[in-house]
Amino acid sequence: MIVPRQLPPAIGGFVGRRGELEELSALLAGKDGRHPAVVISAVAGGPGVGKTALAVQWAHSVAASFPDAALYVDLRGNRQGGPVTADEALDEAWILYSRGLAYRDRHHHDEGLSLLDGALRLSRAAGYQWGELAALHKMADTYTRQERWHHAERALTESLAIADATKEGWGRGYLLYTLADVYRHTHRLPQALDCLHQALNIFRDTHPDRRGEGAALGGLGGVYLLLGRCDEAIEYHRQALAASRRAGHRYGEMFALHNLGESQFQAGYTEDAYRTFCTALAMFGELGGARAEHIRHRVRTIEAEQGQDQDQDA
Repeated sequence: MIVPRQLPPAIGGFVGRRGELEELSALLAGKDGRHPAVVISAVAGGPGVGKTALAVQWAHSVAASFPDAALYVDLRGNRQGGPVTADEALDEAWILYSRGLAYRDRHHHDEGLSLLDGALRLSRAAGYQWGELAALHKMADTYTRQERWHHAERALTESLAIADATKEGWGRGYLLYTLADVYRHTHRLPQALDCLHQALNIFRDTHPDRRGEGAALGGLGGVYLLLGRCDEAIEYHRQALAASRRAGHRYGEMFALHNLGESQFQAGYTEDAYRTFCTALAMFGELGGARAEHIRHRVRTIEAEQGQDQDQDA
């Protein structure tokens, strides 16, 4: 596992400052020895008194408490050329954001989260709300991949507040879609339906987006299927299929076919399900996908049932 370690080298011959080091360590431990959720510490002093040396020395001494990552940004407070500007901070935030996505996509989720959190903090320091929104959204998505639903919900709630403040309607649609997924996995289906209907209205009317529309419709179909309302699930999956086809989104079309076939199968419409599954299977064979084996199993099940019916008729 690759762990981001950005601290400068430890300072050789560092002496003294025991009181300050102990004070910082006490803040990390929190009250009664329990770790607080977040610790933000500012070290103040004039130029050249050793603020950076103290911070780096302490960071190395407690590195074991931060196994996921250690990040470092030099803001050049008193160096030649002046302090880091907001634009430079945003450049650094973008680098951290991009690296965070790269780690996440390689399934190094904790490392990705650490980098995305660094991007979030720099964006906040620069007053760049779009950067905050992007980092929080990707953090929430990463939490869902880890099935850390509480963390995902908290990040999404914060993201939605920023989206509302910035009038970012299109982004709000995808945030609501992701929040619905959290509600679905935590068995809060009415809340999931509410989020998906809001997202659908955004993608259809406020900020038209065929792919987003297809995703929201498919999400609604999935929730209605969990509620046992199969006919409604079938209707939403049919609409999702049509939206994906209009958008030219073949992967969306492929998954919509799978979901439609599953809803038809569970509703007892086996002939319809068989035709839908066969169409889906052809697309999975072309595009690939992990659900292909499940579809093959469904097709074999239906064929076996049809064979038994024919034997009984004979």
